[in-house]
Amino acid sequence: MDASHAMNLFMKRIPKIALGPLLYYWSREATFNFYETMGATPVDVVYLGETVCSRRHELRLSDWLDIAKRLRAAGKEVVLSTQVLLESGAEVGTMHKIVANGDFAVEANDMGAVQCLAGKVPFVAGPHLNLYNLPTLQWMRGLGASRWVMPLEMRRDDLAVIQRTCPRACRPRCSPMAVCRWRFRHGVLPHATATCPKTIAVLAAWSIRTG
Repeated sequence: MDASHAMNLFMKRIPKIALGPLLYYWSREATFNFYETMGATPVDVVYLGETVCSRRHELRLSDWLDIAKRLRAAGKEVVLSTQVLLESGAEVGTMHKIVANGDFAVEANDMGAVQCLAGKVPFVAGPHLNLYNLPTLQWMRGLGASRWVMPLEMRRDDLAVIQRTCPRACRPRCSPMAVCRWRFRHGVLPHATATCPKTIAVLAAWSIRTG
């Protein structure tokens, strides 16, 4: 094996830092400023979109797509996240627009989004799909999931069982730094016993001045 091939194999195994979708109700200006700052950080993957409540009208889908294009221009991998718990026709309509955007990858956070994406394009199986065991994970892989964000409540030991027993060819790629991503989004986790120290250090260094 020559040196360049060895380096390529090494680079493929380097973990990536993923930033989850914004959970807070910030102003339009604060949101744009935040993601402008993220474009200059070591973050590799950015998940974007309104995942909490459609009644938060500071940003429309067109605004999220604008932010997505800016981040991609800054060298980031961008994933559009769909909303959790759709309750109205308008929310379903927005979900359909996201999954049909044709430009950016999609994180499906409900089975309606999965149904729209299944068999068409690879997608990210979001943390709200309740994928806790090998059979459901392999089923989701068969529908087209290429990446899996493990649920917030999942224990490290349960994840290890899946990684140990699932054939590599049938396993969706686990979302980069999934535990670290949740730590940034939700605060300290009781089960986050294997959080990446590098990621914590990077996230802790970011000062969010938007209140």
